[in-house]
Amino acid sequence: MAALSHVGKTVCEAMRASHPDCEGKCWNVSLGSYKETLQTPPSMYCHESKLGHEQETTHSDYLPQRMRECIARAEEFFDLTSLCPPDGKFLQAIADGLQSLHQKNKQIIVRILLSNVPGTPTDERAVLAGIAENIPRDSKLCIWVAAYREGASSWNHSKIIACDGKHLIAGGHNLCDAHYLQKDPVRDLTAEYSGHVAADGHEFANALWDHVISEMKRDMHLVDVVPIARNRTGLTRYPDTAAEFPPMYKRACSSADGAGGEIGSGEGGPCGDIPLISLGRYGSLFNNEKNAADAGILAMFRAAKVSIKCSIQDLGSICVEWPPRTGRFVHLPGLSWPKGYLSEIAKAVYERGVTVQIMLSSPHSVPGGISASEAFYGNGWTCQHVADRIAKAIYRTIPGADPQSIISCGERLQICYMRGSGGPCDYHAQNGKVGNHAKNVIVDDTAYIIGSQNLYVCNLAEWGIIVDNKEQCGKFLEEYWQPLWKVSFEAERDLSWKEAVNHTPGGCENHKLPNSSGAFSNCKGPFAECPKCNMYFCNHHRKVNMSDGLLSFGGHVCCAEKSCEISKLANGSSSFSDCEGPCFPCEHCKTVLCKHHHRVNKSEDGLSNSDGHACPAKLAPGAQK
Repeated sequence: MAALSHVGKTVCEAMRASHPDCEGKCWNVSLGSYKETLQTPPSMYCHESKLGHEQETTHSDYLPQRMRECIARAEEFFDLTSLCPPDGKFLQAIADGLQSLHQKNKQIIVRILLSNVPGTPTDERAVLAGIAENIPRDSKLCIWVAAYREGASSWNHSKIIACDGKHLIAGGHNLCDAHYLQKDPVRDLTAEYSGHVAADGHEFANALWDHVISEMKRDMHLVDVVPIARNRTGLTRYPDTAAEFPPMYKRACSSADGAGGEIGSGEGGPCGDIPLISLGRYGSLFNNEKNAADAGILAMFRAAKVSIKCSIQDLGSICVEWPPRTGRFVHLPGLSWPKGYLSEIAKAVYERGVTVQIMLSSPHSVPGGISASEAFYGNGWTCQHVADRIAKAIYRTIPGADPQSIISCGERLQICYMRGSGGPCDYHAQNGKVGNHAKNVIVDDTAYIIGSQNLYVCNLAEWGIIVDNKEQCGKFLEEYWQPLWKVSFEAERDLSWKEAVNHTPGGCENHKLPNSSGAFSNCKGPFAECPKCNMYFCNHHRKVNMSDGLLSFGGHVCCAEKSCEISKLANGSSSFSDCEGPCFPCEHCKTVLCKHHHRVNKSEDGLSNSDGHACPAKLAPGAQK
């Protein structure tokens, strides 16, 4: 067995430094075999074949089949965790798998743990009825189905199928037939393993079940009513004579030690020949103190020497256009950009010359089997938004970053929307730009993670696995990344890096505003962004100060809170006196203007107000009002 790579070593060092008490439970280093990459739809539908009507309902049937086969291998203990209840072919696959277990006539523990998302609570009894419909009452199977929510915004998001500490399927797929197995399927990624890593999946599930049991003992089975901040936990079992709560899984051997040698020693073992690092987080459980996976993913970025490849849904959390029809997007309250990940990407591309490639979901992509009111993939941010944030992260993270060097980073920073076959049943209306739900990061073509954790900010329970083996990573690149990247990326198609850099200030922007005297035009960093007007300011000018006086030092006049001043200028018209924000100062005359009038228009005609403004700084003396 090969020793840990530089990526694996960096991750383990970071985890042992930040979360040593979580080793063996929330995260672990194990041995195992990588059996198969499970992507939907198969990679052939991005370069070899068009996904057409003939394959509309069959293109990814192999995935629920693999799940059924894995479940049927259980002899003593079976765990399943997922976001939502299974339906369609996924429900049938689980039911068939449990039927196979029943036919073994053995006592097998079955634990199924789901989530209670606000507004769409899980009916545990209905789930149990669906999966155990054909299992007789005298079966030796003992089945428990539970779902939980902790507060208003934290629940299970992991996707694990684990059997006997030997067999494992884990990744990003929810168990939703209409999202994955029908027309316009969202792209997603899961993998199958065998070996000690499967026990890590059980151990992670143990902690979630421990929480469920604790909540049920406190009688926390509450109805979803306002306020939604209440916890909600439910549990049911089959048969009724089974114990009230399921037992905990007990690991047969501690981890790598049971495989014949410590990971990194170069010694092999009977359970597999490659190191696998499991990374988990529990969301708001345990006072937010056991979210180890965050540190692990940051360490992966930090370890990069040559390349970072990301196949992800988003970097930004859910956003809205506000005010409406202005082109300005803001996060929902409590959400933000992931500053830690952005900072590590910024340092990698600027300081170490790392090539960064990112494939994103096309914003608001709706699988053909559902409506937009049910679900969509892509939080609303564009590739250009992501490029803008990375450019700002370079300025924020690296004091004194050279503007010309930042521009040259564009040669190494490549961002695009994921694209598929563009066939009649493959987002044809979006010109092939598809919904992407994968959570995949590849570092230096040496190690990669497949899991459930998005890189955008959300505080859910997550789990994934880093495959730390260069040979296996090469196979994964060939079967997954390379075909998708080939059809998805084209330079400058989905963003302009120069535009991102030009929109990013190199220092305090207070000198651009109406209350600037110029005395503070060279403020020293650090610089931070005003969340209202998205301009950058030093500590002195960061707070909002609505005074327009030249001597009103301390704070800035926030243009987002001012109205458009087009009516004050030569081509101003009263019909546009109430323009909607956001408003920004003209870089030439400092007049605060809405997006509609921001472009410079030298015409003095009072009717030329359809686009742009007559900039006093560009007009002849006396032309202003």
